[in-house]
Amino acid sequence: MLTRRFGGEKVVSLRNHFSLLPITMVAVDEDLVFSASAFKAQFSISFAGCIAVTIAVKPGATIVTGRSAAV
Repeated sequence: MLTRRFGGEKVVSLRNHFSLLPITMVAVDEDLVFSASAFKAQFSISFAGCIAVTIAVKPGATIVTGRSAAV
């Protein structure tokens, strides 16, 4: 979708800039899915949000969202 909208060169440029950010990619495995499912059963947030919470809990990270309520 990005390639159609902005063109291939822009997407490559964006990917190169993205790789410079202090972001760690996390693979979603079965344990992560089941842990996120436990959050989903307790809270009214998206499953993607539950995965983010699950990943953040272990290192004690903070999640910043547009929601007014914290989990």
